[in-house]
Amino acid sequence: MAEARRLLSLHKQIRSKSFSPDNGEELFCVIPGVLWAILAAASGWMAAISWVMQMLHYPAFPKVPPEEWEPFHRFHCGRVGVLVVPGMAIQTLGTAGAWVFSSLPFALAHSGLWLLSVGWTAAVTGPYHARIAQDPDPAQIEKMIRSGWVRTFAWTGQTLLALAQIAQG
Repeated sequence: MAEARRLLSLHKQIRSKSFSPDNGEELFCVIPGVLWAILAAASGWMAAISWVMQMLHYPAFPKVPPEEWEPFHRFHCGRVGVLVVPGMAIQTLGTAGAWVFSSLPFALAHSGLWLLSVGWTAAVTGPYHARIAQDPDPAQIEKMIRSGWVRTFAWTGQTLLALAQIAQG
């Protein structure tokens, strides 16, 4: 119980920025900065991928000949998954860390942006991919592109928020 109280006190000191390390606890001063750098990198990675998809890749979907659509889409989903799953996983862990190492407004902002990016991907944009997998209907592709802007702006916003926290120190 005493250890739990000590850790809770340390957590409060870190969040209030009144922490002065002793007894080898310097690591706890470094963790928030490393967390924001990792979160900025993961969110920035996802934002960059999303901007390329939105501006270049998805608008080219209707140009794929119908007889080549299914293998093309399978290829796209397989390759994109390798790029985005690690970024989303790291973003998720970083967002969870925001609840430990930042103020409530920052934690809420990170969580909201996470929900708009990762949650929107799972609930909205992902299902559009499932719909167009067999039938590349241009109207469905256009809806997918429009829906993707939500997550593009959310990833960009979370990147900027993490960079702001780095700048704050």
